Amino acid sequence: MRKIGIIIFATFAILIHFQAAAQGGQEQIRKQEHFDKGAFEARRNAFITAKLELTPEEAAQFIPLYVEMQQKLFEVGRESRKINRKIHHKESSKQGQTTDAEYTQAIYSSLDAYIKEAELKKAYYERFKEVLSPKKLYLLDDAESKFMRSFWRRGERNKD
Repeated sequence: MRKIGIIIFATFAILIHFQAAAQGGQEQIRKQEHFDKGAFEARRNAFITAKLELTPEEAAQFIPLYVEMQQKLFEVGRESRKINRKIHHKESSKQGQTTDAEYTQAIYSSLDAYIKEAELKKAYYERFKEVLSPKKLYLLDDAESKFMRSFWRRGERNKD
């Protein structure tokens, strides 16, 4: 009888240990999925500074303007992303069918965001011209694209 008790106790102890280890592993996965916006921005700014071959003076003037523009661009697209998430959630959870009016709202919201983003970029490029040469401004879009490709290709979004 005593042996059975020891076996049951050992079994429960092993099960509790594995459950705790599994939960710890899930927490580790959640930590890896965390997006560190500050680290992302620092990497992006360093990459752009290197690709455009900015002087320290140019970088000191350009990077704060660039970060400001990126923050405003993010805000411009917020409503559009919110509407698209709502539709995606509705469809993936099968909470009813998305109506044509909802799809139309999402389309026009995205189009409005694209227009506002273009206007905002144009205004900031006018400010950038005071700091950077036309060649460096021309190379900016390419540098941004290369950074994003390398970011997604290497899986850097989960490193931090």
